[in-house]
Order: sequence, then structure tokens, then C-alpha cells
Amino acid sequence: MDITRVESRASLGFPDMVIVDKSGTGKVCFLENKVVQRGLKIDLRPHQVSFLFRHWKYGCSAFVLVKHLPVGKRVAMINLYSGGQVMELLENGLRVDPIFRYPSNGIDWEQLTKTLLGLEN
Repeated sequence: MDITRVESRASLGFPDMVIVDKSGTGKVCFLENKVVQRGLKIDLRPHQVSFLFRHWKYGCSAFVLVKHLPVGKRVAMINLYSGGQVMELLENGLRVDPIFRYPSNGIDWEQLTKTLLGLEN
């Protein structure tokens, strides 16, 4: 994968990362990163919800990756949600079932890469 970190003030809602498959498939993924330490709420802004849902609806790979590290815990959990789940995430936060959930010290990188780039087949 080729990962580009994006900080855009020009286009509100543009995700944090653009990921491209370096093997030449042309697959591209948009990834929004979030961290939750207190409670279950995921801080998604309306422009982020709009971008992720709209692009997911168009068939693009669009995801939210949430690192959940409650105060006092030693190992964070990494949750991956699709762009199609962002409205539910806005309302219900971490109560929404993720596509994948890994302990931060046990991520299946191959499975994560295939899911992000739509290479499961």
C-alpha cells in the first residue's frame, strides 16, 4: 500500500488518509481515523459523514478506523467501520458492530489491507 496522510482545510470532510494499492490494481481507499478514550461517542463532523457515506454509496472504499483506548486499559482495540455505517456511528458510537475488531497488538494486516482496498476476492 501507498499511504498519503491528508490535512485539508480547503475541502471540509476529506478523510485523513488516501491509500493506494501499489501492485497496480488501481484500487484506492479513503480512511478517516478517530480515537475514543472516554465514553462511546465517535466525534464525526457532518462534512466527514457526508463525504464517507456519499463515496461509499458511489462504490468507493471508504472507512472509519477507530482506536478505542479507555482510560486505565493497557491494550487498545482497533475497530473498522464502512462508510455505509457512518450515520449509525454518529448516533450510536462504539455500540455499532464493526466490520473488524482487533486488539492493537494483534492486527491481521493482510486481512485489513484486503478489506481496505477491496481485494477480498
